[in-house]
Amino acid sequence: MWKLMYRILIADDEKSIRDGVARYLAKHCADFEVAGLAENGEEALKLAQSLLPDVIITDITMPRMNGLDFLENISCLLPDARLIVLSGYDRFEYARQALRIGVREYLLKPLDTTKLLAILEKFKKELDQSRRALGPLAGVDLKDSHRNPRLEQLYGKLLNGGNSETEPMIQEPASYCCVLCSGDVKEEIIREGLYRKFARLGEPVLIRMEAGIYAAVFRLPGERASEEFLKLNLGLTSLANYMRSEGLGELHFFIGGFVTSVKGLPISMYQARQAMEYGFIEDMPPAVNYEDSQAGRMAVCLYPPEEIQKELALAVNYGNETMARARVCDLCSWFDENGIRDAAFIRMCFLTAGHRIQSPGRDAVRISYLEAERFRRDVLTARSFLRLKEVFLDFIIFLIGRKRGEITEKQVISEKVDRILRENMANPEFSLDDVAGLLFISPNYLRQLFKQETGMTFVEYLTRARLEHAKFLLSSTDLKVSEAAELVGYKDPRYFSSCFKKMFHISPSDISANSTLS
Repeated sequence: MWKLMYRILIADDEKSIRDGVARYLAKHCADFEVAGLAENGEEALKLAQSLLPDVIITDITMPRMNGLDFLENISCLLPDARLIVLSGYDRFEYARQALRIGVREYLLKPLDTTKLLAILEKFKKELDQSRRALGPLAGVDLKDSHRNPRLEQLYGKLLNGGNSETEPMIQEPASYCCVLCSGDVKEEIIREGLYRKFARLGEPVLIRMEAGIYAAVFRLPGERASEEFLKLNLGLTSLANYMRSEGLGELHFFIGGFVTSVKGLPISMYQARQAMEYGFIEDMPPAVNYEDSQAGRMAVCLYPPEEIQKELALAVNYGNETMARARVCDLCSWFDENGIRDAAFIRMCFLTAGHRIQSPGRDAVRISYLEAERFRRDVLTARSFLRLKEVFLDFIIFLIGRKRGEITEKQVISEKVDRILRENMANPEFSLDDVAGLLFISPNYLRQLFKQETGMTFVEYLTRARLEHAKFLLSSTDLKVSEAAELVGYKDPRYFSSCFKKMFHISPSDISANSTLS
């Protein structure tokens, strides 16, 4: 979707100034909207990462995080944002630091509104030019644009471990870099965006690697790697922000090192994958390079305090949910306080903590191999630290329920099945085999559990769930009978009506009519 206005974020600890500037801009500046207001640097940093403003106006002296620290943090995450300092201090040192960070304008209080409008008009022209350079990427036929099948085949073979006759094809000196792209943006949009952003730097070649993962190979003639590295990093950050701000999807880039031969590309890709696996994807900045990820891994290895893990085990054994929740929060806070970002290490610590709670003993909580495997899989696939915390807390609460005798394995299976059914109810072909595959258990075992717990076959359970949901839809919305039937997986409305009347002794059209009258 094409943005009609540019966004401004205002950060100042004085409410009168924040609100006053916002009101003035709303009245006199039609090309910009004030997207967010922050009263300190920490709040401004969070808002900037969420709102992706085009212009940031900030004070310097603010509580919790001052304006210069905020700008230094955000400048690498939003390299295209225009930065303005609005300060009551006319100090050379402040101005010098601001210029080093990349601040474009340094305004003094009281604010000269005429000067601010002139600055914003200048910024608008620059932003318009940048927007035209990328152009609209949505709603345009880009299927085969800027493809190079010959190089795609060459690079693809190298990156997938094959040998290739590369020397006759590429002889002049060059530097190469592999960048892994992860996200939900369409392949053709990624390819076109990379071309428009980096055509002058070295036309990239995009190769599909696996579901949701692409490799972009950059080739820079001569020995330009060192001078172009920063441009590549900032350009990829800018492109990812653009995709997100235009509603095209989330995209993260992971940059491997530069190599001096095309045959070294597998090394660059390995480094890019190391960067991708370092953190939780949803918590990482738009572009991460291998060197930065390795710097984090070279730090001294710390382990969570033994006391927290012991108290967590006690909380589970005594069935104390309040204490367990508090210790889980303590464990998560410990990683944050110590600046630990290595996702593989954090996952290992959570898995270890989970297994220690179940260590053999008289009071140990017994779980099945299936339940243990589910916990392991959920930990390893968590895409953010917050999601990992939720997974671990859910597992702890589950163990407490098992300890109290409130949760059995059958009940856990039933809850999982019910959730899966609701997510796939509109699929008329959905079957017990599909559910069993998603739960990683055999269809026969699932069929047996269902019969034991519900007294119904899976087909009977699915039919009842579909018809009850249809009844809810018809009684609470203005959907037609045929529309409700389709939403719960029935292709034939007449067959749906027959099944519905057999179960509820009333036709679906009567329920729909009563809902409309009421």
